[in-house]
Amino acid sequence: MIEAVYEKLIFEPVAELETEFFETDEHLRSVPEHGAWRPAPVGTPWGHAWGNGWFRARFTRPAELDDRPLYLHSPAAGCEALFFVNGQARGIFNATEFRRQRGIHDHLRFYTPGDGAREFEFHLEAYAGHRLVGTQPFDRFETIDSYPEPSSHRFGGLFVTVRNELVKDFVFDLASLNRLSEVLPRDSFRKGKIDRILEEVFVLVPQKPEEYEKSYWLKTLGEARRRMAPLLAAHNSESAPFAGLCGHSHMDTAWLWPVRETIRKCARTWSNVLELMKEYPEYRFVQSSMLHNDFIRREYPELHTRIIDAVRSGRWELVGNAWVEPDCNIISGESLIRQFLRGRRFLRMYADNVKSEVFFLPDTFGYSAALPQILLGCGMRYFLTTKLTWNDTNTFPFDTFRWRGIDGSEVLT
Repeated sequence: MIEAVYEKLIFEPVAELETEFFETDEHLRSVPEHGAWRPAPVGTPWGHAWGNGWFRARFTRPAELDDRPLYLHSPAAGCEALFFVNGQARGIFNATEFRRQRGIHDHLRFYTPGDGAREFEFHLEAYAGHRLVGTQPFDRFETIDSYPEPSSHRFGGLFVTVRNELVKDFVFDLASLNRLSEVLPRDSFRKGKIDRILEEVFVLVPQKPEEYEKSYWLKTLGEARRRMAPLLAAHNSESAPFAGLCGHSHMDTAWLWPVRETIRKCARTWSNVLELMKEYPEYRFVQSSMLHNDFIRREYPELHTRIIDAVRSGRWELVGNAWVEPDCNIISGESLIRQFLRGRRFLRMYADNVKSEVFFLPDTFGYSAALPQILLGCGMRYFLTTKLTWNDTNTFPFDTFRWRGIDGSEVLT
């Protein structure tokens, strides 16, 4: 697909960094002051089950890059890595093998024009991973969510890159139309127009850009974007409903890894959310389970401060009210009430006294009929889940309804 061909050309390297590393089994919460650092040329083998590789490099920004956003590229830094810039957690790198499951995180921005910084010290805490035994009968180590073999990592280097905005915009415009074409009805007029333009783009844009001068294929991308623009500018009719979209990353507290790894996973993911908010001011994020917030408050206090700043600005919404996302089948009513008591106490003491009326529980298999009464009693009027859509035998007939509990209490669900 043209989309995949040009996706590889979005970023252009401007510098390869000399890198050092050391390995440890310890879970560190900040940049290490000491370590047995040694050179890490491209191809350096590293990693063992449950182990961590720390990588560091320095970069001085030349004046000719003052007006260009700069990114760090890490093509092989374990299954996941927490990225630090001058000691501050700034996002997540993850293995290319898992881009379909966990997103594309292989270029992270570290400089925006106007920031003023010229000297940068980068650190990556790269997790080597562990073998997963699976969760179902007859599962093998090679489960669908298995990490790369923990002992098979080869360091791919650290590269400073710049982003070609024209290539990036072309790739995302094309991806949007390709997805629309896939989901629209076959007899849709809109699909017909999209397919015609996609055929034009296929003919116009070189399939092998390496066989052409860069100036030529860039020109064809500009023309392709011009032809696609009217289709992307088309809106639904005024009678169509409005859908508000928010980011969310579901965290399993202890699923296929121990709690100590969940703490780092929260730091990687949420520091990445804050970076996205810098780049996209319209971005909003919803996050549940107050225990995970408490992990960050205790282990990554600087990151917690930045999260609460985002909460105050209305861009980061804390929902759920519960301490964790609990089972609701076999625990007692008192246990559920204590979940909300402890979760809402955290919101009051450590999250700027946030008030939330939503019990956000997407990943629990079953719900007590006493929940509506308990929710109302604990100050919540709304309930959200997704697991009801998983039923393959007794399909649930509604996606939005008023749930009436044992005593007649109702919550919008």
